[in-house]
Amino acid sequence: MARRMTKKVTWSDLIKKMKGEAAQYNIAESFYEGDYISHSKFGLGYIQTTFGNKIEVLFEDKVRLLVQRVVF
Repeated sequence: MARRMTKKVTWSDLIKKMKGEAAQYNIAESFYEGDYISHSKFGLGYIQTTFGNKIEVLFEDKVRLLVQRVVF
């Protein structure tokens, strides 16, 4: 079985795809996969995945796990 080659998305690719403004990160807010956020310490980030009250965010330097408000 042949493996399908997938191109890794780079930080610069994500920034080029960004449309509009990034939402300001606030622990009391809810975010969705694919959103861009602006963090006061880490800078611009891209939300890769969400699970419960946690979001996995790709920042320019590395991926970080942040907390968010869960809305049901």
